[in-house]
Amino acid sequence: MPYMINGVGTTVYKGRGDVGWGSFDSVEWFVLLYVPLIPIRPIHTFGWSGKTYRLIPIRWSAALVVRSFLRVWRWWFIVVGGLLLFAGAVPAVLIATGDRKPVDLFNILGMLASGAVLLASGIIMHFVLAATDRRAHDLRRVLGPHQLGSCDPATMQKPMNPDPREVFGTDSYADAVPGLLDAERYSRAMWAARLSTAWEDPAFGEELTDQVLRHPGVPEAVEQVRRKPGCWAEVMLSPAERAARQRQS
Repeated sequence: MPYMINGVGTTVYKGRGDVGWGSFDSVEWFVLLYVPLIPIRPIHTFGWSGKTYRLIPIRWSAALVVRSFLRVWRWWFIVVGGLLLFAGAVPAVLIATGDRKPVDLFNILGMLASGAVLLASGIIMHFVLAATDRRAHDLRRVLGPHQLGSCDPATMQKPMNPDPREVFGTDSYADAVPGLLDAERYSRAMWAARLSTAWEDPAFGEELTDQVLRHPGVPEAVEQVRRKPGCWAEVMLSPAERAARQRQS
């Protein structure tokens, strides 16, 4: 478990896939003054209770490490940029109103310019991170919450590998996707696509994932889950699956 004292030690910073179910892909970091310096391991965290959580190891991904790093740094950029703008704006107003001589004009302009660049960079970083995380969010909204949080099986260090004949009744995971989509069993179709990505042809599995996300009815269902995460079973499962789920609970 990560341990940190006065901003020095190890901690976990979120990277991607947080759709409001208390689970997401993260990176454990060595930090100095809360700043991430050395990535230790990628993990999917779930079952959070205060500062404690459960985890499952996931595969190393440069994109995940960069995302986790930038998610922290964007706030440094925004806060420091805002402070510099404020520090430069106060004397600039005093100069404009004649209450202060413009002897420090060069330094004031430097603070204003630096603050504007840092603040703009942080804001741009925020929106870029959100836009590039959309697909990870959407596929997890279709997969749904499960016993390992909302972990994407294609990212697991040791992916699940059930027999497709037993689980889907087909010779491969990929073969199961079209029929499941036609039956409006969206969650099962996404599971088949992600397991195909993990164990069969990764490129074709990603293509199948996109087919699921584009299938008529899925975008609308994803939007409903985005607005109201608790409605997942209602929009992503078939009536028979919902009935079976209710019997099990």
